Amino acid sequence: MPLPITETHKNIICVIPKCHKQLINDLESYITKIAPIHSDKKYTYKEYLRILLAYMPNRPLKNKDPQWMWDCQELFSSGFHHLFLE
Repeated sequence: MPLPITETHKNIICVIPKCHKQLINDLESYITKIAPIHSDKKYTYKEYLRILLAYMPNRPLKNKDPQWMWDCQELFSSGFHHLFLE
């Protein structure tokens, strides 16, 4: 079964610092809007990524970037990759 975006979201929210309230609110709003009907669809990851990228540098991450950004990238990639393992 595909990993629902809601599961990936739970993991991502845990690594985003609480001071990034707007990012958290935007992600929570999206999840509330799509869950539970569409949470296991591949296209839900596309919109979620668009929201995440709006708060990240418009370039590949560098070593000096905050750890939470690296963690978000890893968690998102892992969740999305899981969709293709089925």
